[in-house]
Amino acid sequence: MTPTAAADANHDYDGNTPPLTRIGALWLRGIPSGRAHRPELSPEAFKRAVDSTYVFTVFTSVSESNLYVYTSDDGTNFNLLKGPAYTPATGLIRDPSVILHTNGKYYIAYTTDWTGTNFAIASSPDLLTWTLVATISTVSSLITPNNTWAPEFFKDTSTGELNIVVSLLTGSYGPFLPYVFTANDATLTSWSRPVVMSGIFNADLGYIDSFPELFNGQYHLFTKAETDGKKNIEHAVASSLAGPYTFVHRNHATDS
Repeated sequence: MTPTAAADANHDYDGNTPPLTRIGALWLRGIPSGRAHRPELSPEAFKRAVDSTYVFTVFTSVSESNLYVYTSDDGTNFNLLKGPAYTPATGLIRDPSVILHTNGKYYIAYTTDWTGTNFAIASSPDLLTWTLVATISTVSSLITPNNTWAPEFFKDTSTGELNIVVSLLTGSYGPFLPYVFTANDATLTSWSRPVVMSGIFNADLGYIDSFPELFNGQYHLFTKAETDGKKNIEHAVASSLAGPYTFVHRNHATDS
């Protein structure tokens, strides 16, 4: 769970709305104008929200309890759409991962605290007004975590299932392991028990901020290794989402 701004997104396509791009962005084109309009938006901001191709949902190191929403036409230059756009009644809002769901609403999954046994999901019809949908427990017969970090939405186009990958820790501070939760229905209020993504392990702090991608029939997991005080992005592949994974690239340095 990085201490600075975080942003996430994922694929989702229902045949009626444009598909989402990946790595922190999603399609907005095709939204009915009435769905996105709010009186507090200026005409310029409203046009930007409807026409923009990309969205970032972020938090900042200054405030861990507020959601900020940015939009962009090119994926490089972003403008603030609204911020704070959402402040939970309790807890933090770190690592917000965003999707456009099949019901036409936007959903974020986010970290609720530095320690704890849950993550939360909120929804919005327009990226401007957000409502808590559910707080999801990460406790099961397999694990009672001390920390629940960085929930990442992942729509598996091979199965049609919507998943969330979460970094869970049971020790005092490591190792973190990635686990998969699968939505039981379209309400996103009920989820499966956590399933560990096998093969993703080191004896130090472990792996956090894991993000999968399905490409040419293989699952590619990009995950941040925390080892010996170093932070490296590593790349592993598997034939199924839960693994077992084999690393193909390691030790790509990052500073957060």
